[in-house]
Amino acid sequence: MGAYVKAVRPDIRIIGVQTVDSDAMAKSLKAGERVTLPDVGLFSDGTAVRLVGEETFRIAKEVVDEIVIVDPGPEDASHIDVLCGCGGDRGQRNGCETRRYQGPFEDALQI
Repeated sequence: MGAYVKAVRPDIRIIGVQTVDSDAMAKSLKAGERVTLPDVGLFSDGTAVRLVGEETFRIAKEVVDEIVIVDPGPEDASHIDVLCGCGGDRGQRNGCETRRYQGPFEDALQI
């Protein structure tokens, strides 16, 4: 999805969201190579991986502009659900559709 968006509209910023205890992509992008986490949290189970895939990492290096790290504490749970709840296969299984955020990410579009 990100590769297509950047090809069509290179001016659009691609912002990923990961929880603090499942941030393999953020750490990998920062290190410039895939990083293996010792373990991952389960809050964002659809995206919680210890090691990101090779092809996913290659594409992310090209298209992701920023990754926001969020804490899955009780005070952030509803905010994180909006940001992460429709990610990956879990979102497709749950029938999530494109929607606009309210608040600090109101100009972002989740697909």
